Amino acid sequence: MLPKLFIKNYKDTGDSKVRNAYGVLASVVGIIWNVILCTVKIVIGILFNSVAILADGMNNLSDAGSSLVTMFGFRIANIPADKDHPFGHARVEYVTSLIVSFIVLFLGLELIISSIDKIVAGEQTSETILMMIVLAISIVIKFGMFFYYRSMAKKINSNALKATSVDSLNDCITTSSVLICTIITYFTNVDLDGYVGIAVAIYILISGIKLFKETVSPLLGETPPQEFVKYITDKIFSYDGVLGIHDLIVHNYGPNKYHVSIHVEVSAKEDIMVSHEMIDKIERDFKKEGIEVVIHLDPIITDDERVDKLKELVAKELAEMNENITFHDFRVVWGNNRKNLLFDIVLPMDYTLDDSEIVELLQSKIHDVDETCYIIVNVDRNYVEV
Repeated sequence: MLPKLFIKNYKDTGDSKVRNAYGVLASVVGIIWNVILCTVKIVIGILFNSVAILADGMNNLSDAGSSLVTMFGFRIANIPADKDHPFGHARVEYVTSLIVSFIVLFLGLELIISSIDKIVAGEQTSETILMMIVLAISIVIKFGMFFYYRSMAKKINSNALKATSVDSLNDCITTSSVLICTIITYFTNVDLDGYVGIAVAIYILISGIKLFKETVSPLLGETPPQEFVKYITDKIFSYDGVLGIHDLIVHNYGPNKYHVSIHVEVSAKEDIMVSHEMIDKIERDFKKEGIEVVIHLDPIITDDERVDKLKELVAKELAEMNENITFHDFRVVWGNNRKNLLFDIVLPMDYTLDDSEIVELLQSKIHDVDETCYIIVNVDRNYVEV
């Protein structure tokens, strides 16, 4: 209902402006509800001396801050590319999340100190039916926000909103713990407030650490999603004339902002202009989907039995070393008394041997089969998980 009222062309979620409008709207809704919950809980916590409810209120305040920063992130991320930022500003969403993570960590530490002070001082909490009602209503509201954020996240495929929906569900669990503590204290006079305050604060710290890790990872350059890699490779292989691909590298410049480079193998017998036209078409088709792809064309020989036998030899020896090692750009320079095998090998990121050790081992294994074969190898690492 809200997108229909406030977002122009709300059904066109593939448009970046519409997507950002969804993000801003979701953030505004989150700010309003979290500020309301935060205000009510802090007032109740102060009036009845409940550090647990204060902690829960501060958790809502951090959620409001997260929504505020996320809203500005969506707004700034929509600024077009310029000469200083040729790849756009979408990574601002990561920077804003990083700021929020520091705010959450600070609040968690402050609340732990406050809870410990209350336990040491032996202060009593005045539990009332009003406190229980406020907490119960808060749980219902947070459940509603969970479903709202999840729905919005699915519409625009936003990891930020998915994370916010999970955070809302976690808040339900946290507030439920505070409610149970309040009920127990009300009926038994056993004051658990300070201890529950510590538990809530620890939960806030864990959330802050998790948010920090999730934000730093894409900023450092994480492995792209497997489903995205599969989509890229499957689409390229769907074009007639593509014989193989390698050296796929994906750069992320913000949510759903990908720049891709890849080598595509074609037959060396095919007319170069025909192959080049096909490569151009692939790049244009991806661009229509908002994915920038740069393709390097690699012609390969496909009808030389001598070359094929040497390729089979290299493939066999590499498989014995590690089944996950691949190779490409294979060619042979023929001499009178020796054969030079030139190719690139691609290693898994967790492979332990040094590049020089790998080449020496492979040369030794090939020499054992054919002493006239010498290898000239370029060693690469696999930057994606296929």
